[in-house]
Amino acid sequence: MSNHRLRVALVGADCVLGAGIKTRLEAAGYPREAIETLDTQEQIGLVTEYPEKARGVLEAAEDSVRAQALVCFCGEPAIAEQFAPLVRDSGGVAIDCTGAWMTSPDARRATLDNAAETMSAPGIVAVCHPGTLLLAALGRALGKGLESAAVTLLLPASETAADGPDELAQQAGAFLSFEDSPERVFGRRLVFDAYPDTDPIDSADLLAAQLRELGLPTPALCTLRVSVFHGLAASVHLPIEADRIRFDLDRAGLALGESTEDGQTIDSPSRSIASAGIAVASVRDDHQGGSWLWAVLDNHRATAEVAIALIDACQQA
Repeated sequence: MSNHRLRVALVGADCVLGAGIKTRLEAAGYPREAIETLDTQEQIGLVTEYPEKARGVLEAAEDSVRAQALVCFCGEPAIAEQFAPLVRDSGGVAIDCTGAWMTSPDARRATLDNAAETMSAPGIVAVCHPGTLLLAALGRALGKGLESAAVTLLLPASETAADGPDELAQQAGAFLSFEDSPERVFGRRLVFDAYPDTDPIDSADLLAAQLRELGLPTPALCTLRVSVFHGLAASVHLPIEADRIRFDLDRAGLALGESTEDGQTIDSPSRSIASAGIAVASVRDDHQGGSWLWAVLDNHRATAEVAIALIDACQQA
């Protein structure tokens, strides 16, 4: 990236997602001075480490946020909900990666495919749910064939932002100590458990609505909350022969059986971490003229990729 007309402010820069976006911005050629880190009062005094340099974390107060033309919210949804309108009302662009604006009619929704379009005007742009990003990638490969599919998405704790993994860890400790599990985030015990994800918002309805809004194929959807810290998985049944699906995937550049650097097949949420894009681990016949497809995605990496695309598009607008 050679032309930097706007500074990029990251709110929640010290969470997993924020740190990933910051690292990728640096890798894309953004100089350190083009990236500002803002955070809430509770995090004043934290220091964000850069190679050979440390930068203080600033307070995300109203005046400092209003002064930014391009802000990416990566941490707590409540912070994005509070401060994104300040950016919009000041004529800037607020990128929401927290989910706070994911269903709001006042925000535009973004995937990798429509980054330039969504950044064509000031306002609030919400990165779509990671499940939508996974299904959008499959839709690009399978086209209308995905409309006839039945998809079960397995949602990780980290899909609920920072509080999800924290509570899952607390539940694990409490469960193994025969104590009551905290249930503030999930509303019930998730550790060593799984259940349909219907509270407070049915994720299947949310994903279907986003796919329709984006004009993408919409399969039958079921979402399950599973005891996984990180990484999204999908089991997909299609009434299409496996050879045809393999052909369509190959034509779209989705290689089957992608491997990590140490040679392990990316076939589970944990092995998807830090991998770019969707990994289709297997396609097999169901012996009734259809096929089963299994795919995984690093939900944080996928969100970060869209955020970077949006930031690039804003710089070029």
